[in-house]
Amino acid sequence: MKNKRWVTVVIILVLAIGGGWGYVNYKNQQRTINTDVQLSAIRKTINHFGQEKNAQQKLDILKTLIKDSKQYQQVQTKNTKVNKTYQLAISKAQQYFKDQNKEVLKANTIQDKSVSDATIQTKNRRLNGLLTTVKDQGTTVYTKPALKTITNQVKETIKANQQQATNTATSSSVETEQVTTQPEKKSIAMALDEIKTGNYQSLLGDWQEVAVSFNRHDGKGNIWESGSRGDGLTITANQIKNGPMTIIGNTLNDGTDSHKLTFGDKAGYLTADTNDAAVIWNVSVYPKGVALTNWGADVPTTVDENKDRLIIRTSNNNYIEVFQRDGGSTTQTTVDDEKSKAINGFR
Repeated sequence: MKNKRWVTVVIILVLAIGGGWGYVNYKNQQRTINTDVQLSAIRKTINHFGQEKNAQQKLDILKTLIKDSKQYQQVQTKNTKVNKTYQLAISKAQQYFKDQNKEVLKANTIQDKSVSDATIQTKNRRLNGLLTTVKDQGTTVYTKPALKTITNQVKETIKANQQQATNTATSSSVETEQVTTQPEKKSIAMALDEIKTGNYQSLLGDWQEVAVSFNRHDGKGNIWESGSRGDGLTITANQIKNGPMTIIGNTLNDGTDSHKLTFGDKAGYLTADTNDAAVIWNVSVYPKGVALTNWGADVPTTVDENKDRLIIRTSNNNYIEVFQRDGGSTTQTTVDDEKSKAINGFR
């Protein structure tokens, strides 16, 4: 009888030990699986970052990496290898932006004292765009001290470049008859290839609406009007905004949903179109000297072929707006709800 009891005790101990070992082994296997899944997700994000061409989209991916890393720190079963992989991925992505910014800063630092004033102004325009870019990146890319350092470096370079322009103008001046003239505005050449990548520095400037056209559904079709209906066009280094519509890179947001833009190179100008929504948007960028095409023969004379133009069209009532860079004063018509009716009334 005693022997049977001992056998029973031994069996219970074996089962208990085996069960405990099995449970520990199971937990270890689960941790390994979870770690592999996490590492796979990080690698996928890194590959996405490397393949993405648009700078704003890359920055968004970096923000996601940082957010995911912080969330993983709160997991009780976090793995050291996963943590290191996160930090390495974040560090490399940040370094990408830092290197890009350094290249822009270096490329636009005046080294040759004989450069023209126009060249200096172009370089400073790009540096001002870099200031905006660095500000947008903020502590996503830089530590606070490093952000302050790069910002000061860019500002000091702009100041030094401008001083060089002043020195060049002073040294090259000669005594001539005093003539009062209107200062000439500097012309910035449109960089169509840069625009396709989401870099709008070559579009910076003062844009004025000079003509509109839409279908009033009165049997006359589209009718052009000179002047403005009060709509503005705001362009920064990485964003184009017209009312609720915003363009960043290859994405257009109409105020409600985001849609992919497809770019097309035409005869001297650039187009960008959406095709995945009930309301279609078309944006056309015409450098000065390039004639407007496919907009009818009755385009108002306020549209100047000798100036840069940007045309925004929506398929709602075929509403078309023509903006012109440095367009000067234009006739401002009474602002009413005509555009709202045109865009929102029909599809």
